[in-house]
Amino acid sequence: MSAPTLMLYGTHELSFDDKSRAVMPAQFRQKLKEECQGELVLTQSLFDPCLWLYPQTMWEQLLEDLNAISTLAHPAVLSMQRLLLSGAQSIKLDGQGRFAVSSELRDLAGMTEKKFFLLGFQHKFELWSGSALRERQQQDRERVSAALRGTEPNELFANLRI
Repeated sequence: MSAPTLMLYGTHELSFDDKSRAVMPAQFRQKLKEECQGELVLTQSLFDPCLWLYPQTMWEQLLEDLNAISTLAHPAVLSMQRLLLSGAQSIKLDGQGRFAVSSELRDLAGMTEKKFFLLGFQHKFELWSGSALRERQQQDRERVSAALRGTEPNELFANLRI
């Protein structure tokens, strides 16, 4: 399978309707139609109180990569597969570009309000409640600031020109 070239970025405030559907921002609809015919997979994040929304092609690539790692040699991979797959749901954008999010996944991510944020994040989207996103962004700012100012040892940023 060739690696998909889709790169997602940007933050969008969305709202759920009465049927727990939201409208995918227009800038992504055509890209998703071309990349995966609007077929997506929604699952819980492994790290944060948010959801991950993968284009089907990227999801298949992730599963292929995970299946290439021995779960006997690396038991954490088995745990990762279990977490990602147990709550995963296939969804498809409808004719108006809407997608539905189950109450189970919304509860897992603490998305109790109608408004939420969709972040394009490289090859997937993240869905966040407003409060969880603000908290994560503050933590991210502090972590990046410490790394860039040298209060945390980090060679990754040594040659970065910001």
